[in-house]
Amino acid sequence: MFFYRVYGSLGFLCRQTMNKSKLFNNLNHVSPSVINLKTLLWKTYKKLKLSEALRQSILKQAFEGKLVPQDPNDETAEKLLERINQEKIKLEKGEQLSIQGL
Repeated sequence: MFFYRVYGSLGFLCRQTMNKSKLFNNLNHVSPSVINLKTLLWKTYKKLKLSEALRQSILKQAFEGKLVPQDPNDETAEKLLERINQEKIKLEKGEQLSIQGL
């Protein structure tokens, strides 16, 4: 869509300029800018793709536990989830008791 706007602006310039020499002078000034813009947009697109790949790589390493040294004394994920569920059940029961007491 952005490229369409740039090329649309060039078309507007062509229609508004009656003198051919003036038209070519204007296009000579605009054309390098358009080429630079296309190059800049392409480089930006490539960098965004690279950053997304890097992000995915970091997330993968994080889930595999490779980003920081692992503490052997830490509880396993299963035990942690079980403890969280038990605390959640206790809280739910506590909320039900307080509601029933009203």
